[in-house]
Amino acid sequence: MDDFFGAALDLPRPWKVQRVDLLEEQRHFEVHATRSGRARLACPTCGESGPGYDSRPRRWRHFDACGYQTWLLCNVPPMKCSEHGVVQVTVPWAEGRSRFTAPFECVVIDWLHGAPLAPVARMMRLS
Repeated sequence: MDDFFGAALDLPRPWKVQRVDLLEEQRHFEVHATRSGRARLACPTCGESGPGYDSRPRRWRHFDACGYQTWLLCNVPPMKCSEHGVVQVTVPWAEGRSRFTAPFECVVIDWLHGAPLAPVARMMRLS
């Protein structure tokens, strides 16, 4: 299952799928991503490279798989930039403070161009 979600999410290096948990009672998958090794991170403002430290758990909603909601979970480290101070690094699968993956957001936005809000929300199981 890790390989399936790894391919489906297409996470670029240094990120990778660590494990996938199936929570049958909640009817969802939890895909746990991690950063490989001690890969250096970049400041989201200026691109300065540096090590991450500590981490903050975050989660993003992704496309449903096999009728189950899919959540991507990852501990995302902040980094210290010499110019901007401590900053939260960005992840390649989502924008800023979004709680949805970018592909999920793109599909929802595309559907909203051609359908009313209520049916799209019901189909994507969003409030």
